[in-house]
Amino acid sequence: MAGELSIRPYVPGQDDEAWVSVYNRARADAPEFVSETVEELCRQQERPWFKAQGLFLAELDGVPVGRVDAFYNSEEDKHRTGFIDGPHVVPEARRRGVGTALLDRALENLRERGVLRAAAGVGDWNTGAQAFLRAHRFEPTRTCSWMERDLAPVSGIGENQEVELVPFRMTDEDIGLLYRLMDSAYAEYHNFTMGTLERFNWFVRHQEDGGSHIERCFAMDNGRPAGYIVVAIDPKENEQLGKRRGEVYTIGVLKEDRCRGIAKRLLIHAIERLREQGMDSVGLGVDNQNVTSARRVYERVGFKTVRSVTWLELAL
Repeated sequence: MAGELSIRPYVPGQDDEAWVSVYNRARADAPEFVSETVEELCRQQERPWFKAQGLFLAELDGVPVGRVDAFYNSEEDKHRTGFIDGPHVVPEARRRGVGTALLDRALENLRERGVLRAAAGVGDWNTGAQAFLRAHRFEPTRTCSWMERDLAPVSGIGENQEVELVPFRMTDEDIGLLYRLMDSAYAEYHNFTMGTLERFNWFVRHQEDGGSHIERCFAMDNGRPAGYIVVAIDPKENEQLGKRRGEVYTIGVLKEDRCRGIAKRLLIHAIERLREQGMDSVGLGVDNQNVTSARRVYERVGFKTVRSVTWLELAL
């Protein structure tokens, strides 16, 4: 494919089909790929914090062939780190400078917005994308793993039997408690920014709009909150992949309550609930450099690494 290359901002409502089509074609060979839809894109745009700034399309002779998303929320990001999703380029347009042009525009956009560092995550199966980012002076900083296990019962692994597991209620009080627990449990994590309570409240109340089933619960130690877990089932993902799998969306234990078996108790609870709902397996993501050594906990519960993602960063 030859032609005149142009990079332009994505226009909501006008470019939705092109934006989705480029992604689906570019990512079709990724492990466990789940396609995007225009309806899902429109739901993302309904979020109060959605900004089209940083979204760019690449066109060859007017035909969309690539996209990149340079995300940065200056109002909430205390680390001043921008995140790059892509560049995603359709197969027939690769090795023609499209990815480089998209990345250059994304980095230029982040610099204009006062960003200090750009970060991008690339699956270890995508060696070409990792080499591409390294060639543009990105350096690897950390690795995250996707881990899974079946839902065979597990017990006697040091789980805390004393804490009470209390179901989450969709109230401002419980949303506020979950917000504070997450903010405290993840405070030491790399590039972590919780954002505002207002944004979190909206997100929680709309998290199931796309059809996912979410369950949340708290671990209470003598009436005092010590941890939480959020478990999700995505019917669309399971249908496309031919699986019956749930996901531990997030789990956290307060620093003063770690090493007491609370995380193990929460994970066992998640396994039991997913099995009751007809699932066969459960997955979760973990930062291998996690300061809480969470990976060892997950391995103790029976999770095994399936694949990994390397995060690379560039000082701007």
